[in-house]
Amino acid sequence: MSKKTSRTQMFGSLVSSLAETVEAEKAEQSGRKTQSSLPARVGSGVVAAAKDSLVTELREERDRLKAQLSGQDGKDAVELDPALIDPSPFPDRLADEDSDSAIEALRRSIEQSGQELPILVRPHPDRPGRYQVAYGHRRLSAIKGLSNHFIRAIIRDLSDTDLLQAQGIENSARQNLSYIERVLFAAHIRALCKNSGEEVARVKMALSITDAEASYLKRIHHNVPARLVRAIGPAPKIGRPRWMKLADLTKEDELANLADHLVQESAFADLSSSDQRFQYVFAGLQKAASAKDSPSQEGSSAPETNIAICHEEQILGHVSYGARLSELRLKEQDFAHYIADQLPQLYLAYQQSKKDEETS
Repeated sequence: MSKKTSRTQMFGSLVSSLAETVEAEKAEQSGRKTQSSLPARVGSGVVAAAKDSLVTELREERDRLKAQLSGQDGKDAVELDPALIDPSPFPDRLADEDSDSAIEALRRSIEQSGQELPILVRPHPDRPGRYQVAYGHRRLSAIKGLSNHFIRAIIRDLSDTDLLQAQGIENSARQNLSYIERVLFAAHIRALCKNSGEEVARVKMALSITDAEASYLKRIHHNVPARLVRAIGPAPKIGRPRWMKLADLTKEDELANLADHLVQESAFADLSSSDQRFQYVFAGLQKAASAKDSPSQEGSSAPETNIAICHEEQILGHVSYGARLSELRLKEQDFAHYIADQLPQLYLAYQQSKKDEETS
């Protein structure tokens, strides 16, 4: 997928959204109750009610789980052999040098002062006599490195959804996940949901984010290969803007393949932190993308013309990109006036997004 095609799809999505806004405003101003607009209003109310019901249900589910876990003051904790405890099937942490040193420090503390807080486990659903961690992974890793040590644990019967909820509750009370770890955690939640509405609601509740942010997490998970994320690590100083840029690059197969080569280079292996590893891959892909999109000496800088912008099956207009000038041609005059009125506000939003990216 070329950069121009990518820009066209992004702009087409924006134009389609504006088209829907114009149609809604026209219907409201004229007071018409057409067959097409009336069901849309009824449908919108039904959707809103369903969302409210789902949010209420999820809050009750979360409160029920908190009450179930309220005994974790240690009174009902038991001692288990750490060799019988497996990790959560939904990992939300990426290992790097910093996490290794933190576990070693925790190990020394437990060896000197004992384990202050129990971990939470559930009976393993497939292996009788074994357990899976809901939270307390670092405590478990630390104690597994000590000889002849049992681990204090609270045992609860938890479904997969409850297990993820428990991890989310712990995440909110401890050191924040890095941005890419939030991406992975959201992906685990979505995998257990029945539909897109439940996906968004559960992710928003678990991570306390907006609909837009939930969409960003999903986009990054879809476009950035999992093998690349594992090679880079948690990258705690890398936020959404730069992960979004990386996602835009790696959605192209050619650049995703290049990323595979970059992480195998000796210079990548020599880097001491996951933040540096991200920067190494990101810089390499940006350089390759710039070279790929540079106009050749054979006149390839001529505009790309007649790229259709569609909403569902309707063509709204066409766009063409040139070396110095790009053009947008719309079929509906009222819609063109509407977009012209919105351009100053859209340009301010565009400038702000660039500032956010530069400061991230």
